[in-house]
Amino acid sequence: MKDKMKLLGALVFLLGMSLSKYMGNKYGVNGRLSIGVFGVVLGLMVVIVLIYRKKYLGALVVFFTFLFFIIGLIGIYLDNIYIVIAGLILALAFLKIMIKVLPRFNKK
Repeated sequence: MKDKMKLLGALVFLLGMSLSKYMGNKYGVNGRLSIGVFGVVLGLMVVIVLIYRKKYLGALVVFFTFLFFIIGLIGIYLDNIYIVIAGLILALAFLKIMIKVLPRFNKK
């Protein structure tokens, strides 16, 4: 199962990169914003599904991760690289903290 998830993750990553490249070349920055908004909508749908399945901790982690992604999208919209980098750094820092904290909740 883990090998299939790794393969699926790699395929989705490559698909997203190629789609972003295509949309960026064809529509410019607005195409990349469209891809980002689509990603945010998918992320919020994941949060809704997790809440529906009563996995509140997972929903909270995904929500905050996408919150930092939205900060990056705002930076792309404003054409401000510093906001984009801040969103990326905040997301990575949050995920690193969650890697340390989540095993404590899974034991209970």
